[in-house]
Amino acid sequence: MDSPKPPVDLAHLGGAAILPKVFEFSTLSGDRQEVWIELDGITYRLRKTRQGKLILTK
Repeated sequence: MDSPKPPVDLAHLGGAAILPKVFEFSTLSGDRQEVWIELDGITYRLRKTRQGKLILTK
């Protein structure tokens, strides 16, 4: 299992901002290259490319 990564520095978002949760893509996807996310009845596809980039599509 991979060792935990240090927290991401989100200080640039401002002192009073509520910081977002940060997830590793592999935590969401397991061994797959994509996950589907539903928001307000619309399904989105979040896919990892061969180059290691993420693409979000409806």
